[in-house]
Amino acid sequence: MIAELTGLVVVADFRRRDLAVGGQGAPLACGFHAARFRGPNARMVLNLGGIANLTCLPPTDQTVPVVGFDTGPANLLMDAWCQRHRNTPFDADGAWASGAAPDEALLDRLLRHPFLQAPPPKSTGREDFTLRWLELQLAEVNEVDPVQVQATLLAFTAQSISAAIDRWGNEGGLFLCGGGSRNRALVEALRSRLPETSITTTASLGLEPQWVEAATFAWLARERLAGRPGNLPSVTGAERAVPLGGLYVA
Repeated sequence: MIAELTGLVVVADFRRRDLAVGGQGAPLACGFHAARFRGPNARMVLNLGGIANLTCLPPTDQTVPVVGFDTGPANLLMDAWCQRHRNTPFDADGAWASGAAPDEALLDRLLRHPFLQAPPPKSTGREDFTLRWLELQLAEVNEVDPVQVQATLLAFTAQSISAAIDRWGNEGGLFLCGGGSRNRALVEALRSRLPETSITTTASLGLEPQWVEAATFAWLARERLAGRPGNLPSVTGAERAVPLGGLYVA
């Protein structure tokens, strides 16, 4: 439809080719992160979208493979809960979540999700972390006020990310991108759980956090048109690197 309406060549459907060679089809941003953000020192790039995904970049002078994986929810559950109880699409700056302390019993149950313990390569999505799943966990604890649930969801995001970094990350600084990088309460929660890690945004690497996802798929489209691979087998678990995306000629 886009090719027809615009008269432009369109590249789309990036995940399926990686799936065809045994990969998980995600996360796909890691290839762009490696191409754009790799430097002389080890770095980590954390995309805080609906799902959080982490890319661990070795220094440019090393042949160590890039490691990348989804850590679990970033904004997904917080946004859905905020929409349900406040009729707003997200909790700006984490202000609502900051109005209460996390419920420790609920947080403990959330952190038991089996995905969080699985080793990379791994990816997840909205099908694994749903409001229905959250409701099932709430049914197993004492009644929790909606604002305290929001605070718990923010703590869940921060703790699942920090645990993944402690277990599978590298020693580099952490560069944030995606909508969650603008959630001040979430960023502060990450800083408190990762006190020895320098945390900033990809703006310090020359690309605004809100632009990274769009730039990722523009890069993937360019690589497809050039016939170059877009996936990283060390990230998705694919058998080999392949060009990604279907080509739609106007």
